[in-house]
Amino acid sequence: CGLGLFTRGLNERSYREQEPLFSELYSWYLQDASSRELVKRLVENAFSGKPSDLISREAAKALYHEIPAGSATRLERYAACAFAHFAAYGLMLRPRQEYEFKASSLGTVVHKALEEFARELSEDGVQWKDLDDKVREEYVDRSLEKSFSEYELSLLKDNERNAYMYQRMRRLLLRTVWELQLQLQNGSFSPELIEASANGGRIDRVDALYEPGKVFVKVVDYKTGSTTFNLLSVYYGLQLQLVLYLDAVMDLEKKKHPELEVIPAGIFYYPVKDPLVDADKEEVLSNAEQAIREKLKYSGLALADIDILKKMDRTLISLPVTLTDKGASLGKKSSAASEKEFEELLDYVKKKTEALRQEILEGNAQVLPYRMKKEIPCTYCDFKRACGFDRKISGYEYRDLPELSREEIWREMEEENRK
Repeated sequence: CGLGLFTRGLNERSYREQEPLFSELYSWYLQDASSRELVKRLVENAFSGKPSDLISREAAKALYHEIPAGSATRLERYAACAFAHFAAYGLMLRPRQEYEFKASSLGTVVHKALEEFARELSEDGVQWKDLDDKVREEYVDRSLEKSFSEYELSLLKDNERNAYMYQRMRRLLLRTVWELQLQLQNGSFSPELIEASANGGRIDRVDALYEPGKVFVKVVDYKTGSTTFNLLSVYYGLQLQLVLYLDAVMDLEKKKHPELEVIPAGIFYYPVKDPLVDADKEEVLSNAEQAIREKLKYSGLALADIDILKKMDRTLISLPVTLTDKGASLGKKSSAASEKEFEELLDYVKKKTEALRQEILEGNAQVLPYRMKKEIPCTYCDFKRACGFDRKISGYEYRDLPELSREEIWREMEEENRK
């Protein structure tokens, strides 16, 4: 009972409020041979502070060698918490792998199936816009079965849970290709399959529109989770991938078509999901279909050009933009940027990635996770049990990222680019 009170006092720092009692307990335990060493360790741990968590430049160089400027996922992890990057890329720690199909594996398989779907269409010379329901379903089934290189198909059908997961993936794929086909049918852009990796990752989808003297490119990243585009996260280095993909795509297009001006039409996350709507509240089927499409809207940044937006999707349902009542300009809530702002964004992200790379090679491995409003990276971090982060211990704090308005973000990026 006394040792529990003593330990609780250390954990809660309440010993300051009951100094005489705490001192008496501490003195007694130090005289007791059976508890002396334990109490010493408890006090030592309680009064220890956060270590510096720095490694030398030489050690960083030996651990990391060179860090490609386009390693988006890696740099995003470092921007979230330097220790998480050190654990993953310095110590090479990995979660234990288990031979089973988990819900977290769903995203990997769906990505592979969508890639396989696009590849088969291309090899067969079939256009997305021309698919009927039956043919689209046949391609989905073949693509899904080809995507289980890491999982035996029998594993997904050996019990009711796994069979449900298989059917869930099938529904997700059917819904996704249905929506993507509608977007293409409602616009003038066409898919361009890019086989190679770009900037440390694989681009899920690139659409292009060729006009006299110009080519407009649109980059899409499929997301099975809840990721949404946030310009502030880009500013802080937490979301770099889409912009780096755009930079890579524009470079490829410039090499392919040096005679054309390459212009970004947009960067988007597409939510791979099968949303439900309340059919009882929908007057006709077309309204239910529209409600589903609203829930599958892109999250991202579009070119602030109404003509190009309508050539991506004349209904604008899939895009993160709205029009004013008269339809002559974009609404205030639209997530859109001018050509000049896209240029600023590309330049800023290049500088940001270089700055992050240099910090890593300086040896920073601090346990210093960010906090932006209520968002922290620790919730789903694989290393949260190893880092020792504890706000009861002196020195452990979050790295608070100030909230900025959209105008402030663009201004800050422009100023940073001028340095």
